[in-house]
Amino acid sequence: MLTDIEQMIQDLAGGETRAVEFKEWMNISKGAEATKIARSISALSNTGGGRLYFGVDDQGRALAHVPEFPLDMFSSEVIHVLLRRHVGELECRVRITEYNGILYPVVHVPRHGDVPWLAPDVNGQKSVFIRSIKPEVVPPRESEQWEELLSRVMEVREQRNVRRLEDGLVARTQELARLIAAEVKEGVALAAPRPTRPDWKIMKALADDTRADFVKQMDEITFDGDFSDLEAVKAQIGLMRSNNVVEGYGLLDQQNELVPLTNLLAIAQTANRQMHSISYRGWSDFITLTDPKVSPKAKYWDIDGNQVTGIEGIRHPDRTVFFDDLDYWRAYAVGVFTICRSFDEDEPNNKSIRHNYLTTNMTVIRTHGILAHAALISRMVPTASRIAYFSYPLGIQNRPLLNGVHGDFHRIGNGVASNEYPFQTIVETTALEADYMGTLSKVLCDLAAPFSDRYPDYFTKERVIRIFDELRDRGVIINPLPMQ
Repeated sequence: MLTDIEQMIQDLAGGETRAVEFKEWMNISKGAEATKIARSISALSNTGGGRLYFGVDDQGRALAHVPEFPLDMFSSEVIHVLLRRHVGELECRVRITEYNGILYPVVHVPRHGDVPWLAPDVNGQKSVFIRSIKPEVVPPRESEQWEELLSRVMEVREQRNVRRLEDGLVARTQELARLIAAEVKEGVALAAPRPTRPDWKIMKALADDTRADFVKQMDEITFDGDFSDLEAVKAQIGLMRSNNVVEGYGLLDQQNELVPLTNLLAIAQTANRQMHSISYRGWSDFITLTDPKVSPKAKYWDIDGNQVTGIEGIRHPDRTVFFDDLDYWRAYAVGVFTICRSFDEDEPNNKSIRHNYLTTNMTVIRTHGILAHAALISRMVPTASRIAYFSYPLGIQNRPLLNGVHGDFHRIGNGVASNEYPFQTIVETTALEADYMGTLSKVLCDLAAPFSDRYPDYFTKERVIRIFDELRDRGVIINPLPMQ
């Protein structure tokens, strides 16, 4: 795996290729430049994926930053809005890479899914674009270009069919496990006391296994090449191993039993599309990518002696570029969704500084992402009446809660003395539908109570609404759960 700076050094040295394109500083928010960028990104995706650099000329020379084009003009949110308008739901992620003391936006583009992406040509007509050997953005004209494109489409569809088969096997395996478990309970446990519902122990075990896998993946990340900040990057990954949070939820019926899911992949993909307009920063919780070789994949786990099936998100050894904040998610067919991630607050301005605090903005974003996803999934599962929400942070000892990011902002609370602080609560799906912002506020107040000792009940409904507004002003896509 390459770090983002090593990848940039390699790409600048190699020049433009079919997987790499350079653009000088420009206004991409509207007009001809916006459609030009849409064509470039769709062409990269249609040619197998790649990277688009801003602030670099055609010869691979990194240019001095032009103040007329601030970095937030190239954020993941701006790129997402541009692509949604001109191309469709093409998932990309923008990383800011520091090179020779200057910050450069780099768009990481995945390859296409079932069908190639269409983008507007100079006349506004939708067309297919690819990266040619020259390299440049062109419509496929030669038979070899069409053959290559169609070959990739067939490869993706074959993988998608395999994955659908895997998802069916997941459901059938889970049903078999459920039937076996039911017979065992009936035959040998008739006299046993009924376990407490909901079964937090099972959900905690699934969450712990997700975290254990996340940590294991940190150990499996390898780096190629020689670059100046290797030790700092390794130290940051080491920090992620012991400073992360596992969050998620279980779907409960009226008896507080977990609701098993038979169409897990389909509902996960549907919720992912809906999350784009609710909680999205170029990346969202439980994201399903367009490349079926990477994510999601059907899996089988043995957890605390229980055979559990489900799907998982991208694994970090599969990544080609290192990001400063990482996550790994699972969706279990028993009706539990878990995600383990490093703290966004720990992302350094430079890799020698650790930011040992929590922020109100990221607390809202994280909690909203989980609750909104749970609400969307529950809409597709008629027997789901409640949400068992949980959060298990690690590495939080003496982290104060601040009402800002990357700076000495106003202190809301002094944090907790323990390195862990487990939190669990049950939320009615009817409450999420009737008053989403009020319900989110209540969960936030309960979750953050030990961290907001200077301002008890800091996350009032009015303040949460104001935080949403402020985040939107900064370009973050964050909105309340829409009405059905």
